[in-house]
Amino acid sequence: MHVRCCSLHRPRGGGCGAPSTSAAVQAPDGRLETLTHAFWACPAVQPAVRWLWWLWQRIAGSEPPWTPATLVVGKWQPDTAQRRRMWLHLRIALLWATWNQRQRRRRTGQQFDASAVVALARVRLEATIRADYMAATMDLPAVAGLGQQWFRGRRRGLQSEAEFVAAWCAGSVLARVVDGGLVVCIPTFAEATA
Repeated sequence: MHVRCCSLHRPRGGGCGAPSTSAAVQAPDGRLETLTHAFWACPAVQPAVRWLWWLWQRIAGSEPPWTPATLVVGKWQPDTAQRRRMWLHLRIALLWATWNQRQRRRRTGQQFDASAVVALARVRLEATIRADYMAATMDLPAVAGLGQQWFRGRRRGLQSEAEFVAAWCAGSVLARVVDGGLVVCIPTFAEATA
């Protein structure tokens, strides 16, 4: 991967590595693309971004501001800590999936579309939701066969099933707990575009 930083952020002797509006990534054909294009404006990615906004609207009842800074640098934040945490997970899953697909295209030359980005983001979100459910409902040190001393000073993420339900099961959009079991139901790209 080639990352270029603008001269404003470049100390003597090389790039600083800090994000800037002129940072760029190298496309498969050697062109440099801005991060805004790579994660926001690219025609292969833009429908996936719309999926994320549609998903957040179903969860929270309102859409985030429609700007690249909202997604790429996290400029906008929801009003509650619980929703901020969820938005962070959703945003990072989409960015991760987009980056993963772009790098796969760079290595193999195989093109991708928004449905591939969303499918990969859903896999990442499901893993996060299942990990949070395990942390909230199981005594992980006991299950792992380790004593509490191995986990000193570490705060568990979600403390109970009720906290998990409050965090991830808003409107049963992403998940729900049925008869003591987790059902992950993250909407697909097709559901959002239907």
